Amino acid sequence: MAPLKGLISVLLLVINTLFWSIPLILLTLLKLITPTRPLRLIVLRGLNGVALNWIGCNLWWMRHWLKPQLDATLPEGLSPQQRWLVISNHRSWTDIFMLLMVLHRRIPMPRFFLKQQLIWIPIVGLAWWALEYPFMRRYSREQIARRPQLADIDR
Repeated sequence: MAPLKGLISVLLLVINTLFWSIPLILLTLLKLITPTRPLRLIVLRGLNGVALNWIGCNLWWMRHWLKPQLDATLPEGLSPQQRWLVISNHRSWTDIFMLLMVLHRRIPMPRFFLKQQLIWIPIVGLAWWALEYPFMRRYSREQIARRPQLADIDR
């Protein structure tokens, strides 16, 4: 049963991603040709709406199909009208899903620091770029060994 559940989960994720990629790509193209920052911010709100709906659909099927058992305590007064700093130790690949599950629409669209290489993931990389997620680039040990001053930049 587990392999079937996994296969159906991947299928649901792919279908949902492809569905929401259409407005994502259209709004991203609009953002590219929008001449001023204030107008781009309006488009960014639309992109945030697409992302929140994509996340909401994913969370819906996860709750109903996977039925994860979550025990979370949230602080009082969470609001989508305020900014929040959420810190996670990122100990597994599921922590982002769990954070989204408990914080979805309780706070504004969350932003994560991402590795620069993740921008190349089809559709999702475009979404992260269009949503102005911060991308990080790290220097390799060899690069830092050759140029020690890079260690400070990397930090």
